[in-house]
Amino acid sequence: VTVKGKDGQESAPFTQNDSEKVGTYQLTEENNFLKFKVFQKANDEQKTVVYRYKIPEVVTNYTDTAEFNGRLIGAGWEDPIDNIIIHINLPQAAEKGTLRAWAHGDLSGKIAVIKDKKVQLEVPNNPSNTFVEARVIFPTAVTPDNPNVKNEKRLAKIMAEEKEMAEAANRKRQTIMWIFIIIAVVSVVVAVVGSIWGRKIAQKNKFKDLFVPEHLY
Repeated sequence: VTVKGKDGQESAPFTQNDSEKVGTYQLTEENNFLKFKVFQKANDEQKTVVYRYKIPEVVTNYTDTAEFNGRLIGAGWEDPIDNIIIHINLPQAAEKGTLRAWAHGDLSGKIAVIKDKKVQLEVPNNPSNTFVEARVIFPTAVTPDNPNVKNEKRLAKIMAEEKEMAEAANRKRQTIMWIFIIIAVVSVVVAVVGSIWGRKIAQKNKFKDLFVPEHLY
């Protein structure tokens, strides 16, 4: 755990203990969750806290493909998160066209493959309690020493699953688009009808309450 300053420089690594002193952190494991509690002073300012940790065997090597599949942001965040940028870097570049990636979560997100070695996810506004998940496949030659190996074919199943989820997401996008179109059309109709109705009422009442005094000077 470190804190990054405005100049981009990181502090010395924090110490793990239970003293609750500034510059320390606590680490507990609870129901498959690893929880960090960091002790650092702040006074009406923004702080960038950097967490570094290793998760073993997150990639699985099958006989026909290697796969990374995991939630990078869980659904447990109670507040919305803005400007999310996630980079997934392979240890070496894959053969051109063999690195494929999909993202699951809020429909506003974008995913891109960069130079056959990096996958980038961007989510401008992630709602509360919404996960961000990535699924990346590439040749097993990229991770030849991976001990997490399964003697089965997986590629066709992955492609079929992602096709089905993509079609479902597109249907959801189309539904949302039609809802916005209907709302826009109804709003225009209501505005026009309301304007005409308002003019008629105004014309009808134009001289209704006009006060004419007995004498004009």
